[in-house]
Amino acid sequence: QRVMAIAEEVAKEHLHQNALEVSSRNFDVVQNYFSKLDFRPNVSSRFGSMDNLLGGRYCSIRNITAAQIRYQAKNTSDTLYQVSYDPEHFGQIPDISQGDTPLMRHVKGVQMEMWVEKGLLMVGAKDIPVTTNPTR
Repeated sequence: QRVMAIAEEVAKEHLHQNALEVSSRNFDVVQNYFSKLDFRPNVSSRFGSMDNLLGGRYCSIRNITAAQIRYQAKNTSDTLYQVSYDPEHFGQIPDISQGDTPLMRHVKGVQMEMWVEKGLLMVGAKDIPVTTNPTR
């Protein structure tokens, strides 16, 4: 149930595409912007390419201040959300350093993966491509 609440909140945030607070293709610049967090955002081994980094902004997940990092994708942008992982608050989320497979959820046309990496809860959000069948 907590996983679904996280997925719904992240989908809503992803779809709003609020303006970036820091714009840079340099991860160090983006990382240093988030000085108000109790953690340093990290490059994920699973999500986003540094070549496509756009920037970031503060957001929240379940009332905890988080980092939203945005990457350019084909015709859209993908977002990676990071927050200090507390299993008491967020529930049990797979830890990829333990070989666990991330959780996958689809909400409001957004595909999300959730995992723990480097002590952070990470949620990657991507628009689900809309395919149209040509009429014959």
